[in-house]
Amino acid sequence: MRNGCLFSCICRAFQYTVGNNSDANHALKLTAKINKSQSDKLSAVKRNVLGNERGLKALFDAEVKRRVMKQVYSGALFLLTIIPAIAQDVPPAKVCRVEAQYDRYADITTVQCDLIELGKGAPRLSVQANASYYGKEPNDSAKFWFGLSSFKGGATRRTEPAFKEATMVSLIVDSARLEVPVKDYTNDFFELNRLLAERARAEISREDLQKLLDAKSLEGNWGGVGFKFSNAALASLKTFISRQVFAAQTR
Repeated sequence: MRNGCLFSCICRAFQYTVGNNSDANHALKLTAKINKSQSDKLSAVKRNVLGNERGLKALFDAEVKRRVMKQVYSGALFLLTIIPAIAQDVPPAKVCRVEAQYDRYADITTVQCDLIELGKGAPRLSVQANASYYGKEPNDSAKFWFGLSSFKGGATRRTEPAFKEATMVSLIVDSARLEVPVKDYTNDFFELNRLLAERARAEISREDLQKLLDAKSLEGNWGGVGFKFSNAALASLKTFISRQVFAAQTR
């Protein structure tokens, strides 16, 4: 009896072991399938990632190229835009700003151009080129003169004019001296600004204008106040004389 029970227990234990081994084998097979599936998925993910990385790199390279080309294109447009502007913004060094007024009743045109302004010291002195002629276009009736203006601040009614007795303007053309009579002298006192203004004109003959056109340097003196024409001012003076006085001869 005991032997029969023992044999029965052994059989049950064997069946249990076999069953467990079968379950274990099944579990191992299932685990292997899961691992293989996960491995396949991981490989697919890696391929996708690698593909995405390549795609992103291609997109990035394309974007870099696009931006570089945009910068080059924008730079080219900027240069094409700014070069003419720079050329237009550079003023001619030999041409001063000419202001013209036409009197239709007298049929006379008057033009002027600022050449020199001495801002330091007292009194201040300004020199202008002036011309007038009949009609609206320069012709042989043109006359030329230097306009002389002086302004002295801090003045009173008792302040003596500085140029009232200065009846001549001395011009040094290269090494030659020209003495030009002063005409139409006037002075005014502005009490509100305490300013004494003096004005006069020195008319230059056509013969002496030819000397100015040939001059390499030009200086002047009026009432003890000296002034010198810079290269730009002298070039502007020559241009003014040629266009406003001798224009009819060059047509």
